[in-house]
Amino acid sequence: MIKMLFKDPLVQKKFEEVGIVKLPLLSHNQVSVLSEFVKSNTPILELANKYGFIQGVCIKDRPVKLELDSFIRELITPLCKQHLTGFKALIYTALAKAPGNNSELDLHQDWSLVDESKYCSISLWIPLIDSVIENGAVHVLKGSHKKYLNPRGGSIPSISFSDKEVLKKKMIPMELKAGEAIFFDQRLLHYSPNNKCENTRISIISSLVPEEAEVYQYYQPESGALEVYRMTDDFFMNYDDFVVEKELRPKGIKVTDFEI
Repeated sequence: MIKMLFKDPLVQKKFEEVGIVKLPLLSHNQVSVLSEFVKSNTPILELANKYGFIQGVCIKDRPVKLELDSFIRELITPLCKQHLTGFKALIYTALAKAPGNNSELDLHQDWSLVDESKYCSISLWIPLIDSVIENGAVHVLKGSHKKYLNPRGGSIPSISFSDKEVLKKKMIPMELKAGEAIFFDQRLLHYSPNNKCENTRISIISSLVPEEAEVYQYYQPESGALEVYRMTDDFFMNYDDFVVEKELRPKGIKVTDFEI
């Protein structure tokens, strides 16, 4: 069995210890190519101006989402393989954070996508302009992936943190140059403050899971026990309206013998 591992043992060790690593990934030319494609072929900038913060999965035009995924996938996957083995990417898309007081992404963890008693899943984040504190750099609580092991999904309320502001003060801003990447455990606590600069910041994102891992979604009905659904690898592409449908029962195969 080939595990999803970083090729550099020191990088792998750091990832396991703190839950996040920063690596060089894109050239200046590749940054420019991706930026131009996103701006010219998607409504990301328009949506960011409307909502403050937006992810490409929220685009309602499925062919646009598929084209965006395909374009990024062809460029990024070979670069990720220079650093990481044994992975598959469930989605490649873009996100944008517009200037203003409506672009904060509050403290959270990314969704559970695998059986986390056996596997780890990774979020990939690559800014296409320099990411600094002033334009809302991602802040992380290193090591929190080993403490907060709760299942997560669109219908599952986030953990309630009575000490949220205390936690935020302990978090480290991940300032990156355009084209640098962070790979972080999807259990890691993170947030990004408002963009206080003049320009919208576009980033490329992906969810990476082990090649051999089944993909799951976790669903919490209004009453009753947590439910688990086996999903296809491309399930992110099948939302017609992500904002609404992410809170609904997943369109997968219900798993009845799953231990949480």
